[in-house]
Amino acid sequence: MFNLHPLKIVELELKFIAPAPDDYDNWPNAMKNLKHGSLEIFYSNGITQSLYLEAELYRPKIKFISEHAKRDQKAQLEIDFGTVFIGIPF
Repeated sequence: MFNLHPLKIVELELKFIAPAPDDYDNWPNAMKNLKHGSLEIFYSNGITQSLYLEAELYRPKIKFISEHAKRDQKAQLEIDFGTVFIGIPF
């Protein structure tokens, strides 16, 4: 247990470890998948604080349509870009 003295500041770093891109049970093949969690803080005066955490997993996908396929059917090509870093939203 960590004790924080009055008027002191604590800096906390959280790290989210995403599931492997081929783990479709924990990271379905959807454009966006949300993972939820919370950080519980217990104070010595009995107060509890809960901070809501949310991670967003994205699967960017681009589909190309070929005009050179059969006349009634267009060929769809999919390119797997692997792991892509989108950026931090804040």
